[in-house]
Amino acid sequence: MLMNLYRFLFFAFWALPFALPAHAQFEIDGGVENLLDSRRAAASAVVSGGSLSAITVTNPGATYTSVPEIIIAAPLSAGTSARATALVSGGRITSITITPGFAGTGYSDTRPPAIFIAPPRTPSGTPTTTPQFAGVATTSATAGAISTAALTAGRYPGALDVTIPAFPVVTIVLSDASFGYSFASGVPLYFMGDEIQRPVISWDGSIASQSYWRAKPVEAGETFSNAYLSNLNGASQPLLPQGVVTVTTSVTGSSTVTVSSVPPGLTAGATLLGQRVNLVSGTTITLAGNASQAISTPTAVSFSTYQPYYFSPHANKVFASQPGRVTITWVSASPDTSAPNETGNGTYKFRRETFAVSSASRAPARTIFWTEKSFKGPLVQIPQGRIERANPVYNSTVPGMTTEYVPVGSNPSAFG
Repeated sequence: MLMNLYRFLFFAFWALPFALPAHAQFEIDGGVENLLDSRRAAASAVVSGGSLSAITVTNPGATYTSVPEIIIAAPLSAGTSARATALVSGGRITSITITPGFAGTGYSDTRPPAIFIAPPRTPSGTPTTTPQFAGVATTSATAGAISTAALTAGRYPGALDVTIPAFPVVTIVLSDASFGYSFASGVPLYFMGDEIQRPVISWDGSIASQSYWRAKPVEAGETFSNAYLSNLNGASQPLLPQGVVTVTTSVTGSSTVTVSSVPPGLTAGATLLGQRVNLVSGTTITLAGNASQAISTPTAVSFSTYQPYYFSPHANKVFASQPGRVTITWVSASPDTSAPNETGNGTYKFRRETFAVSSASRAPARTIFWTEKSFKGPLVQIPQGRIERANPVYNSTVPGMTTEYVPVGSNPSAFG
């Protein structure tokens, strides 16, 4: 038995010089702790008869120097959202009290709503010795292709040229690849498709009704004549700047627009010449509808960049349409005089919120099949008299228009 062990160790160390190299994408050292996670408080709700009856603190958190904001998820069906306030003692949340008269309605007794408690202030100190990481990061993808010489067939993934089916030729071999996607620290505040609630606190952190804020967030390029921006860390108007692109040709009877070059921010989902941008291919832009302006000479045109949420003008509500990190800037429905030493008619107030949206949906997902070109998926039947028009909402993951993949040697039909 011992001899076999020695023999195994010998061959293991002997094989190391011939092993493929290992590449580390991320490294987490032992003993490192995400302080923002451990310091953030948590709570759970109890629902009885469709309304909240109690909120239990499951993690008191630490180092809270002020009363944090508490947001309670909206009910699954029609109803009203609940409100609550926290009691802080010794840097910890000792209890959470439901605001009298705001226990909410329409909540499920078996599926209590999520409770979001704002984290304490970022800890001070050097980040290398006092880890302070939190938020969202995006990784990249990379692949290494190598020569086909002296390679055993089937050893690595590869691509074949099947121009002559009887004699396929290896054209590229993939030796290694690594890829990743966004990750978030903390629990997402909303699911895909959820209504994003207007804040329940004012611009200065005091309790306020949701009607204090305008239902529609600040738009790209929108400015306000009387604005109070001191709570937005030096921001200036417009709070969401518009982009500018040089359009070379556009026709009011066509959805195709050409530009001299594509500037940053002009992506699928942006708004150009009165229409949503569906596809950007080189310097050719395909809109969701016909352009609102005819242009025959190079002209500078403003466009609104894509925002990671959807405001419905029909429902007058905001919905989560993009997973990952989302930032919304809210504006008060009307000016007020609540700022220090403020007189006259007052100023518009603002509040900027950043949170995470889950890629999962709260409601069961329904399958819709692709029906373009060579695809023959079943059509979605819309009941007559109930729905007049379906308005698909796209995001950066599912753009409004895509180019169908055509394998080598394939000749798909031009129409579905």
